[in-house]
Amino acid sequence: MELPLEQIYRILDLDGHGRITPKTLQTILRRLGKPVTLAQAKEIVWENDSKAREYIDFDSFEYAIRQAVEDDSGTVPHFFLTLADWIEFDREVTGRVSVDELVYIISRRFNIKVAPGDVRSMFANIGTDTATEYISYSDYEEQIQVRRMLIR
Repeated sequence: MELPLEQIYRILDLDGHGRITPKTLQTILRRLGKPVTLAQAKEIVWENDSKAREYIDFDSFEYAIRQAVEDDSGTVPHFFLTLADWIEFDREVTGRVSVDELVYIISRRFNIKVAPGDVRSMFANIGTDTATEYISYSDYEEQIQVRRMLIR
């Protein structure tokens, strides 16, 4: 990642207390256009909380990302890696990045060469209006999950 993980974590730590709680995660995902229930946010935190404290501190965040990057089995949660990739370009947590930014994210994430036309095609198939040149977080996350399953 170009943006240091510490900086990405600070963006996600909305209240600055060094914790991403389920409530904080719920707020982040709502801002990104991917609303979840508090129970769903708790589940995400539980899956990634390496210290079993019901929140994600920086060490757990970094550990979750490192585990996801090294995962070849498809059994490790990739939620925070996917989110960190996105936040590197959506630092205001608006829920959208440009097609060109997404080309970079996908190329780096999957170590493949893609062009803007490839990204437009990938997202046009699910009804995204790529004419605006922006992709939503919810569409991105959905496509990343599909790609991960296909690559395994």
